[in-house]
Amino acid sequence: MPLPGQQPDGTFAVAVSRSLRGEPLELLDLAVERLAEFAGGAPEETGRSAAHPTARWRLDGDVRLELRVSPGAAGKCAVSLTQSRLRLPERVEPAREAMTRAFRVMGDRQN
Repeated sequence: MPLPGQQPDGTFAVAVSRSLRGEPLELLDLAVERLAEFAGGAPEETGRSAAHPTARWRLDGDVRLELRVSPGAAGKCAVSLTQSRLRLPERVEPAREAMTRAFRVMGDRQN
């Protein structure tokens, strides 16, 4: 039986999300700018599709970080950060805590 967050390849993934005020592409650009320090710089890849704008980084140890904006209603969007390819289950909770702290830079957009 797999552990919580365990992926088919045996690595682990963890995500945090927030409901933020703003338009999808505006929030993508703002989050990429504000999360640059946490992510270690500019993303390797950015997708600006209207459905789900995304940004992706490769972190130390081949860990992946993805920022995804999902449009909502009334000028709000769900913005999520996901770290994947974590090799050990002990890394899941520290990754969740770090991403939760990183989201504080978006506090002026929270509901």
